[in-house]
Amino acid sequence: MSLAQKKKIIQLPYNPTPGQTLFHKSKARFRIMCTGRKWGKTTMLVNEAFRWLGRPNSIVWWVAPYYNLAQLGWRRFTQAIPPMAIKQVFKKEQMIEMINGSTLWFKSADSPDALVGEGVDFLILDEAARIREVVWQETLRPNLSDPGRLGHACMASTPMGHNWFYREWLKGVTKVPEYESWGVPVVEIPTTHERITDVRGGFPSWSNPHFKLAELQSALKLPQRVFLQEYAARFLEDLGAVFQGVTTAIKGQLEAPIKGEEYYIGADLGKVDDYTVVIVCNSAGHVVSFDRWRKHSWSKQVDEIIRIAHEYNDAPVNIDATGLGDPVYDFMRLKYQNVNAIKLSAQTKRELIENMALSIQTGAFTYPEIPELIEELALFGVEQTASGNVRYEAPEGFHDDCVISAALACWGVTNVGLTKISMEWVDL
Repeated sequence: MSLAQKKKIIQLPYNPTPGQTLFHKSKARFRIMCTGRKWGKTTMLVNEAFRWLGRPNSIVWWVAPYYNLAQLGWRRFTQAIPPMAIKQVFKKEQMIEMINGSTLWFKSADSPDALVGEGVDFLILDEAARIREVVWQETLRPNLSDPGRLGHACMASTPMGHNWFYREWLKGVTKVPEYESWGVPVVEIPTTHERITDVRGGFPSWSNPHFKLAELQSALKLPQRVFLQEYAARFLEDLGAVFQGVTTAIKGQLEAPIKGEEYYIGADLGKVDDYTVVIVCNSAGHVVSFDRWRKHSWSKQVDEIIRIAHEYNDAPVNIDATGLGDPVYDFMRLKYQNVNAIKLSAQTKRELIENMALSIQTGAFTYPEIPELIEELALFGVEQTASGNVRYEAPEGFHDDCVISAALACWGVTNVGLTKISMEWVDL
């Protein structure tokens, strides 16, 4: 139903594709839409949110895994909606009040405390596969049980392995009551016509008639399994060519420090727009703390890393001292002695990565369900250069900050007191 004012119908200029039409026509309480990139998920969600807001005094939430994605949803919605439909915009609260009393709230799943309590008529989970399962199960799902609200939800995302989003999607394709989801087979790669073994998945990017051929040609330059997940929308159990058993290694939770326990810290310093990531492992090789930020001053970053180290029993810190890391390390050394600097040459990076790959495969390195870390581990690949050397790196356009930080922490755990692998240490 569209918003109405003075008996005038307010409509958006929207011509849904066949896949989007299936989604809009569904009456299921829980709708799960798995698609490739650039398929039109956000456009679909904007129009579905507008439709639900047409019911007077409705409460609609748009929840994304990260703040910047929630902001993208906010921008797309405000650009698409006619001003005459909006009564008031509350930028600080990230809320839009419509002329019929309905409200749309944009929220980030990385702040779960802000998601507690209020009943919701319609919940949108944007890029749901990147939202932690515990946030869905313990915070968002209970908000759909308020007897005074309708309590419907939709999830739209590119896949990310066999995580909780995959299990929710399976409920829809296997006709579990109240659920509906959609999928199509993919047996060959478009344009190249290379045959592939089909696995379960949703709508590939190119099933949208507006998907541009140039975008497809660019995507085909990615490693095949990355392409199959990100553009063919296939649920691949283990994507990376380097780290096997990525989903199997997901165990436990983050933990507060325990007196007397030994901890090891890996810190990858962000350059320009990259993230700084700090990961803490206990002596059993389990990740107990995860911090990630960007655009902080170097002095603020050093103070934060030292604070974490003190909190976890003055743990040793392995820090990436490549490039800009050198002066930061020198500055940090003046304030905290228990820090080791490692320059990431091709050889040392290979040794760090292979050490962690073996640790994951053997169960010696585990971690809770941290979407950013799991995604990077799944995407991280290996390729052979023209000179015949092996190079480990994330695909073009993806980050590896979490991988490097985890590898530095894992190195501290598995090689404490040992010299099994020769490292290129910075001269002190």
